[in-house]
Amino acid sequence: MLDKVVEELKQFVKDKHLLLAIRGYTAIGTLASSMPNGNIIAQKYAQIAFEAALNGLDDAYDRKDEIAAESICALDSIVIIVEKEFIERFLSNLLLKLRPCFEKENPCLRAVAFSLFGKLGSMIGDSEIFKQNIHENIVSILLHLNDEDDLVKLNCAGVLSKIAPLFSLDTFSTTVSNSLINSKPPHSYSAFLKDIGMILVLSFPDRLNFYALGCSNYFKSQFAQIRSNAALLTGYLLEPLTPALRGTLSKDLVFTSLVQLLRDPSSQVRLSTVKAISCLRSFS
Repeated sequence: MLDKVVEELKQFVKDKHLLLAIRGYTAIGTLASSMPNGNIIAQKYAQIAFEAALNGLDDAYDRKDEIAAESICALDSIVIIVEKEFIERFLSNLLLKLRPCFEKENPCLRAVAFSLFGKLGSMIGDSEIFKQNIHENIVSILLHLNDEDDLVKLNCAGVLSKIAPLFSLDTFSTTVSNSLINSKPPHSYSAFLKDIGMILVLSFPDRLNFYALGCSNYFKSQFAQIRSNAALLTGYLLEPLTPALRGTLSKDLVFTSLVQLLRDPSSQVRLSTVKAISCLRSFS
């Protein structure tokens, strides 16, 4: 009986009528997550739901990210049910599709996307693919730790608490545990960002340009808060650099983008940019 129900639901998610597709993803996710964890039948339907939800992130008719939101919510529920080995088969594809969701206009979609990333860290953080992906997404996580939406901020704090041990740095883990009490956002975002920025560039000097250019990509974010955070993080990443590390930085790209932020329409962004530039005294 369940097989027939699931087969019908799988047809729903392919429907060009958006509401039917959304309801299909919701139903499959609910069905999978309602079964006893570890049950063979639960695994079967959870895996079906996982693949269907993953495909939902590619829906060509999803102009307002409504299907993406339902798909991410379904994955967030299902990922704690399916076996680790199953997730690892799809991990690269999942992480590739998940990353754009961090920047979506819909705050609920951003929040659940970060929640899912944190759960993946708890479950398969020892995977080399995931460890590499942490560095690719750490800038986004740090910037959205001060998102305009409270749930996004809270989920980013949770992500940092879960992935901190994966950096294998006592300084990073200690700073996170001391600042994100009970996995909540820090009392002083600026102070936390400064400490973490210094730890990252001095611990992973080979990733300096990756982090700095990653920040500059956010100078064009649709959110003024994120542009402001990106300016601050840029300053904090570059301030502690040794002369040798300063010589490896792609200065023209980073500095040109930073100076352009001085003309940003948001006064908050302009103020953060001035603060960031004040961190660059040693480059003169």
